[in-house]
Amino acid sequence: RGVLMASVAAPLENVLSLVQTYGQEAAESRFNFESQRKALMMLMDEAKKSLGLVSLDVDWHSGISDEQAMACCANLIAASGSLLPPRGLAPLTQGLHLCISVEYGVRSDGAMTLPHDLNLT
Repeated sequence: RGVLMASVAAPLENVLSLVQTYGQEAAESRFNFESQRKALMMLMDEAKKSLGLVSLDVDWHSGISDEQAMACCANLIAASGSLLPPRGLAPLTQGLHLCISVEYGVRSDGAMTLPHDLNLT
């Protein structure tokens, strides 16, 4: 994710060598990560609006990748439909808190979890 890590006990020469060897690669990785995360946030906002959600989160601790979250958001948007006939998911999701995860469930905070690879067709 574009972060260089060195032990606090590492000699200065080793740290400098690490930065010289991998610094540019780390900077490029960080730029790519931030660009992808920005695109994901925009897609999540669109999914949230199209479904009438209070919130849409990703359970990063379950190992969901940015790509998986983006694909799930795209599927949710495609299935949202409208509040008018013919209907899609939107009438069912108004006011809910959803979380992209690895399985279906309801968290203790009331958010519904959906698997990132859910099939809406």
